[in-house]
Order: sequence, then structure tokens, then C-alpha cells
Amino acid sequence: MNVVTKKINNYEAVIYKTKKYTTIHLDYIFLNEFTHRNFIIFDLLNRYMLNTNSKYKTKKEIDELISKYYSFYIQTRVENYTDDLIITLSIELINPKLVKDDYFDKLIKELHTLIFKPNFKDGKLDKKTITTLKKEMINEFESKKTNIFRQAREDFLNSVFKDTFYTRLQCSLDEYKDIMSNITDKDIIDTYNTLINKSFKRLYILGDITSDNLESLKKIKFKHITDKEPVFNKVQIKPISDYVEFKFKGEESTIKSLYEVKDYNKEDEFALLSISKILNSSGRILQRVFRNDLKIVYYSGGYINMKLGYLVIEADIDAKNKDIFIDGLDKVFAEFNNKELVEESLQSYKDHLKDTLYILDENKFGVKFNFLDKYLYNDYTYEELYENIKKVTYEDIMRVINKLERRIIHFANATDN
Repeated sequence: MNVVTKKINNYEAVIYKTKKYTTIHLDYIFLNEFTHRNFIIFDLLNRYMLNTNSKYKTKKEIDELISKYYSFYIQTRVENYTDDLIITLSIELINPKLVKDDYFDKLIKELHTLIFKPNFKDGKLDKKTITTLKKEMINEFESKKTNIFRQAREDFLNSVFKDTFYTRLQCSLDEYKDIMSNITDKDIIDTYNTLINKSFKRLYILGDITSDNLESLKKIKFKHITDKEPVFNKVQIKPISDYVEFKFKGEESTIKSLYEVKDYNKEDEFALLSISKILNSSGRILQRVFRNDLKIVYYSGGYINMKLGYLVIEADIDAKNKDIFIDGLDKVFAEFNNKELVEESLQSYKDHLKDTLYILDENKFGVKFNFLDKYLYNDYTYEELYENIKKVTYEDIMRVINKLERRIIHFANATDN
């Protein structure tokens, strides 16, 4: 990955230059203080700016502008994984070399308008637009809150990760409505001004960008560059009990068993990742034990968190099969004593990961997130993952298996009433 850092105006641009794709990706990164209210305001602000502008008053006009410039993509996402909120303004546009010479310059001018000329006439927002958007967001939230499986997941997270980034956005529908009803035009305008004038961090670029293109990007200026960096604090696993039952009216129950790796360290990370693959795709241990042998699940799967060092095994079952599932967990881990099976499954995963590197290079979205994982989130690239997974042995697998400690079983129990 050939990555360089260049200065644009007063900020850094981290550039992965490649000619493989027909598009260029621009990701403008902002860091802002986390509060639940801020998260909602940023979501509302994003929607507002994509629906109306000081020049393009309606969503129809904005959509026509996007179509005019070969359907470029513009969207903002707000992420809640660090001490601060990470706000990413993502733009994808066609490689200027494939179209008219003045395309890039003209588009940057239009982007400048979309970013820096919001529809805040006389310190007010367009009343019809903001009222409609607030109603849409409340309806979306209400739909999520009535989803039983989402409720069960929230209960699981509250049972294990109370008062962490996993749960700090949870609230009741009434609480959400109350926050939304108290957001004023001034709140949104002040949030926008803080974002543009105080919160910008850096730009990430992927694609065949030229020096002339970089010169054009200087039109997008930010007054102040924050000295903050994303901080990913380690979350403590603190189950409220070793068994939690969440009852709901339904037909299909869900059960999760969370295991923590004792004294988790860097040497354990890649063995833990390999274990999850052996349980699922490369070894299919979960399917063999719960579906083929015990015949008790509609679905079973396992997932991990490499940063925090935990493994979750989950399944959709009939409530009457809960105890059979719990007993079956011992059978799952007993499968790892079969050295031949584990080594064969591990090699299958290594081969798959190697193939993924070739496929990834042809997928612009995979390359983009691989790039951001490394240079924004300080995570491993696929290449680094592969190099480390290649070194994992059966002995590494068993070392981590023997360090797994079950911390909680969470049973979302479907009942008739």
C-alpha cells in the first residue's frame, strides 16, 4: 500500500494513490465531543444539508446537481467507537481523467457550496424541511425500538457493557422524542459552526489523484485543525450476572454465551480470530455440533472482538432446547482436541485469507476500508492479518482455548404471553 501524506492548506491529506479504479474517494474526518444529544444533532444536520442548501433549496435540486456530475456520492456518517464522535464526510466522484477537463474544478466548487453554504437564512432553518426530518427520525427510531431482536441485543449489551460506547446511545422512545423536541435551529447552527470551524482533523484520499486535483481541493478550507486523535479506550467486560434471561412475546428464542480470554495480550489476537473462523466457516464446528448432531438450532454462529478479547457463541433455538445448547457448548470446545481437524480447518482459513487479498485488490470498497482501518483506526490491514495468521499454530489455538472463561449466558426467551 503506497501511502503518502501531503499538506493541503493547513491540514494533512493521507493519500493512497492507485490507478486501478474509475473513481476517487475523499473522506473528510472531524472529531467532536460525544454526547447523546450531539449524536442526534449531527444525524439531523446531515439529513438537513442533503435536503436543502442556500443555493439548491430542495432535495430535487440537489439530486439534479448530483446527476449532472455523473452521480457523485456524498454522505456523512457519525461513529460512536471512541471517546469523541468521529464524523466522516464521504465523497466519491468519477476519475476526472475519464471526463471533461474542467469536471473536477467545477465539482469542487459545487461541493464547496454544499459544505459551506447551508440553508441558514437569517439564523433560521427551513421550517418545513426540518419538521419533516425530525418526524422521519422519530418514526425510524420507533420502528427500531419495536424490533424484538433489537431489544434482545440491547438487553445483552446492557448486561455486559453497561455505560460504554456499546450502550451510551440507548434510550427510550420518550427520551428520544424529548431530545428531538428540544433541538432548536440555533443548536443545529451552532453544531455546524463547531464542526466546520473547530473539529476538522484530516483528509483521506483513495484513487488516481493528480497534483492539479490537489490544487483544486485547496478551495475547501477549514479555519482550525483539531489536535485531537481518535482514542479507542479498552472497554471492561462487566457482566451483571453469569446468567440473564430476557423475556419477550414471540416464537423463536436467542441465546448467547460470552467468553473472555484471561490475561489477553497481543499474542492471543490472531489465535482468537482463527478460533472464530474454525467455529464458523473453515471448520463449521458450530454447525456440526448444534445442527447436525444435536439438531436444536435454526442458526448458530460465533464472533469475536480482537481489541477486547472476547468470543460470543450464539444461536436461534426453541426455548425448550436451552439446556441442551448450554451442555452442547462443552462439546464444541472438545472438538478442538482433534488436532487433525483443527489444523486442516486452520489451513483452510489461511488459504481463504490469501485468496481474499487478490479479491480485495479488485474491490474499491474493500481497499477503501482496508486503507481507513490502518490509517484512521490504527487497525490491521488485510495484508498484516494474513502475515500474522500464517504464523498461527495448533498450539497457539489451544493456548487461547484454555484461557477462555465463560462470563455470561444471555437467554432471550420467546414466550406465548
